Amino acid sequence: MRFSVRYLDAVAKGAQISWIRGGITVALVGYLLTLLAGALADANVWNFPSEAFATALLAVALVLSFRGYHHLAAGLTVAVVWTELHVAFFLNGALIASAASALPVFVAGAGFLLGGRAALALGIVSSLSAPLAVLLGRKAQGLELLPGGEELRAYVTLAVVLVGMAVIISLGLRYFGEIFETARRSERRVLDLISRNPDGILAVDGDGRVESLNEAAERILGIPPDRAVGTLLADLEREFGIRLTASRPMEGLPLPSLPVEQIMTRPDGRELVLEVARQPFTRPDGTPGLILVVRDLTERRNAEALATQFGRIVEEARSEIYVFHRDTLEILMANRGARENLGYSWEETRGMRMSRIQPTLTSEVARGLTWKLFEGGEEVVTLNTVHHRRDGTAYPVEIQLQKGAVEGAPVVLAFGTDVSERETAKEEQRLLQAQLLHAQKMEAVGLLAGGVAHDFNNLLTVIGGCGEILLDVGDDQVKELTGEILDAQERGAVLTRQLLAFARREIVQPEDLPLQEALEEMMPLVRRVLGERIVLETTAGTGGVVHMDRGQLEQVVLNLVANARDAMPDGGTLRISLNPDPGGGAERQESPPWVSLEIRDTGTGMDPQVAERIFEPFFTTKPRGKGTGLGLSTVHGIVSQNHGRVLVESQPGVGTTFRILLPPSLPEDAPAPSAEEVPGRPRASVLVAEDEEGARDLIRVVLAREGYRVVVARDGREALSLLKEGRERFDLLITDIVMPGLSGLELADRARELYPSLPTLFMSGYVDASLQGPEGAPSGLRLLAKPFRPAELRTRVRELLPTVGD
Repeated sequence: MRFSVRYLDAVAKGAQISWIRGGITVALVGYLLTLLAGALADANVWNFPSEAFATALLAVALVLSFRGYHHLAAGLTVAVVWTELHVAFFLNGALIASAASALPVFVAGAGFLLGGRAALALGIVSSLSAPLAVLLGRKAQGLELLPGGEELRAYVTLAVVLVGMAVIISLGLRYFGEIFETARRSERRVLDLISRNPDGILAVDGDGRVESLNEAAERILGIPPDRAVGTLLADLEREFGIRLTASRPMEGLPLPSLPVEQIMTRPDGRELVLEVARQPFTRPDGTPGLILVVRDLTERRNAEALATQFGRIVEEARSEIYVFHRDTLEILMANRGARENLGYSWEETRGMRMSRIQPTLTSEVARGLTWKLFEGGEEVVTLNTVHHRRDGTAYPVEIQLQKGAVEGAPVVLAFGTDVSERETAKEEQRLLQAQLLHAQKMEAVGLLAGGVAHDFNNLLTVIGGCGEILLDVGDDQVKELTGEILDAQERGAVLTRQLLAFARREIVQPEDLPLQEALEEMMPLVRRVLGERIVLETTAGTGGVVHMDRGQLEQVVLNLVANARDAMPDGGTLRISLNPDPGGGAERQESPPWVSLEIRDTGTGMDPQVAERIFEPFFTTKPRGKGTGLGLSTVHGIVSQNHGRVLVESQPGVGTTFRILLPPSLPEDAPAPSAEEVPGRPRASVLVAEDEEGARDLIRVVLAREGYRVVVARDGREALSLLKEGRERFDLLITDIVMPGLSGLELADRARELYPSLPTLFMSGYVDASLQGPEGAPSGLRLLAKPFRPAELRTRVRELLPTVGD
């Protein structure tokens, strides 16, 4: 049972029942007294039967009232009394004083029993029916029908009294009814508020039993209403695990208590946070009672916990988060990330204007941005700007603005991200793109240079070869001119080597290279690179032999020397040492022992961060346009290609030391291939594959003059056809490496499949990248570099074919 409008209803109903029973009782007692008085006075017994009958009816009405038939009992009582009064008027033929004086009282009582309308109707009817009963009685008795004098005035007075009494009673009861209905509506509103209150409310009587509870109490506590009403509160607390009172609720009428929070586990297992307050009150019957107000704080506490956690997350976020007033631009809140980035304390940021850390956010700019948020309908406004720290430094940020409100005031939420790294990455990406474009351009130029050098080498080979032949057959003047031709050819060969080095298409020919001798040969060039302001010191070591290309060694040394020169713009000392610590340091931990070359300068040095990146391609600390960032990466590549290592030690302001560790050359048995001896063959047969006609004819002439049988082919495919035909057994294959269709390497592979013992001599002005081995040149090849002299050709052929038949 819930709270309902029942108090005033109960009061009204109780009052009505009391009035009905009281009226019936008064009427019944009056009639009994009348019967008793008549019997004692020996009155006219003619009235006795009617009064006895009326008394019996009143007794029946009283019984009906106690049986619950209140309105029926009231109507029966009114009818009996009204009839008895009129019978008295009829029998006496005159207004009996006792009956006439009782009639107004009867009308008033009828109003209380049946209501104001019944009283008014009964009063009006009785004002007419009473005189009529007198007239009918006088006629029955043969008396004068129109009495006059005092009797007439009595009739008029009775009628006026009855009608006036009826009107007064009716109006009074109506007024009382309106007051009662107003009270009922007020009670209904109060109880409706209680019923709809979001807080749970329970009413407990003086014995500690629950009288009523609203819907919120049922929902919060999870107790069925039919189970709660009429149950002791202590029993409910034990059964459902709640604690609504500190002790028995009615002990000493406890004073109102402050709200107390407590944890409750509902019957369904759900845990709640409750706030319970107790308020004593006095019940309508005068006994003490207790009102319990239960408020569910679970969602609020969860929200507070979530808000606290979220606030902690916002405070600890590394991004910058600001809340500033829309109109004044004053900062209301700045999280730790923003404060640490800016270098301000919490107190300093409070009230600071955003324009102090973001000068571009002027009032005009801010109005435009806030208009977009608050009037323009945009949810997020993004802008890229610059924030200024307390120390005056600036950094780029990306800001996202959103609208909000704090205590009714319009605010702007700003979420900032430091984009310094992103901007740096963009700049690095732009530089890398520029470097890539530069590298692509250089690659294209290199391809062009390599192609030109290749064709030029073929021409130089023909020029030099023909010049040497002319030296043998010409006169003195021809020989002099031929010498000039050969000098020009040599200068052209140097130019082509430079072009091929630039294009990285140079022919790499590893050889057993005495390191000390090679360094001594390079010293004049090293001194020219260093200039006059730098002192060069060399320290002789134990020497050592390495297996690598001489040009690559020169490139490594000159790159490191040039790098040291740039690190000593004001002069200094460069020390080149060979094996400064033989068998020690890093070399001691390796097997076989390293051959060590150390280059030490007294320049500006490097910090550890720079030293870690010096071998990265395109990394340079030189100003834009002063370096490509490829020198040290080339050094690292060459040394690694030759199975070595590069160690670097550097300190800012002290200098830098580069130590090149190369594996020593191991002694090998030199191959001594020779042509197969075929009995009866007068001379060795050589197959030449060359796509350049001039070079092809020169080789044929030079070898023919040496007594070899020479067969020439215009390219690899033609040479392979000659080998497959088998008409002639060749003792040596001479082939250019780069030829259209079938390269020299592919021709040699096919020739070995047909003749496994056939030696091959390769020629090339440069090696294409697709044909290079792991060390930069075809591995294990006998290679004759163009341009070459006829003597070089004859020497290399004799090495492969030492004997020629007669």
